[in-house]
Amino acid sequence: MADPAILYATPAKVTRAILPHIHRFKVGAWTPCSRVLEPAAGDGAILRVLAEAGVTRDQMWAVEIRSEEEDGLRDLAGYVCPEDFMRWATRIGHAERFDLIITNPPFSLGTEFVEAAMPLLAPGGQLAILNRLSFMSGAARGRRIWDRWPCDVYVLRRRASFVASGKIDTWDYAWFVWTRGSTRPGTWCSIDFAAEPKRAAASASPDLFSREPRP
Repeated sequence: MADPAILYATPAKVTRAILPHIHRFKVGAWTPCSRVLEPAAGDGAILRVLAEAGVTRDQMWAVEIRSEEEDGLRDLAGYVCPEDFMRWATRIGHAERFDLIITNPPFSLGTEFVEAAMPLLAPGGQLAILNRLSFMSGAARGRRIWDRWPCDVYVLRRRASFVASGKIDTWDYAWFVWTRGSTRPGTWCSIDFAAEPKRAAASASPDLFSREPRP
């Protein structure tokens, strides 16, 4: 099991691949009042892509357990807290709400990140989690996540590297995107690093996914 405190930076191309499928970026509804949270901010890899896409420093919040990243993150985000995200979310409670929460959490804590992040979303807000495709499996995780919240799944067609050596990861990855208040069945598709999505041809469980186009 990987150490949650070890940095696995998200490649910029992987983050860029999901932004066209985030509602506020897709319809141009990112306003000066919008707020985004990166709860496992690392060295700011995802935040840099958001800045590139037009999100301002004052709109971005960063939480990161590795305190040595704090100074660098302050150049990117208006709010920075060097703390464990689950502890931070419990402490914040209902005081803050976000239009987008986007992160690449430690795989071993993916379920806990989803459970802690969902209550922090504003109505209509979205949570985007990058994780291994195998994150979908497991009876306990199914009860804690999939049975509670419908989710759109964007499977990366190619594998990426998350380490400085450039070695390609051996796991398949996907972006899992939840929308607060949505009751429609989730959809799934494959996306490339720099291409439009193509609807996946394989069948999916009807109680988790729908292959109908999104409204």
